[in-house]
Amino acid sequence: MVQEKLTALYERYRAARGTDVLSQAEFERVLMIFPALMVLNADGHIDSTEMMFISQLSRFMADSRANISEADIRQEVRYLSRNLNVWRGEFIELLRDYIRHHNLATEVLDIMISAAASSTGNVRQNVMIKLKAIDHSAPDDRNAFISEEEKESILTLVGELEMNQHPAVIQRLQEILG
Repeated sequence: MVQEKLTALYERYRAARGTDVLSQAEFERVLMIFPALMVLNADGHIDSTEMMFISQLSRFMADSRANISEADIRQEVRYLSRNLNVWRGEFIELLRDYIRHHNLATEVLDIMISAAASSTGNVRQNVMIKLKAIDHSAPDDRNAFISEEEKESILTLVGELEMNQHPAVIQRLQEILG
């Protein structure tokens, strides 16, 4: 059932985009980061540091699967980031079933939290975080910079995706979001 829904959404997406840039396997990978895009856009825009996170995530996705082009993933992620509301309902509906079927609730939550922690909304603080990341002896306090809008977005998405029924997700939310 999940695979059939995935194929149907992929076909609708491909027809709407008018391109065959992504294979269904590539589309599946892009689908997994959709919640992170929603979190990054929680304040109404995706800033340059958050775009760097998207580029790093695209690179990671491409590196983890030899048949996925980083440029193609980045192109689709940029398209989706500008069209979140167009695809939100269909992606969330499919993701709810997909996450449950593949037991990916904690992974999706971790992607959302990493996305939220990627930028503070303040260029100076972003630079300081990057410098601390280089200094492995410095404590990792990136989660302290998750904005209230991003926290609210994460909590909303956890509910919409029905991930709030997983004990590991609840524990992680308590640790990170307080």
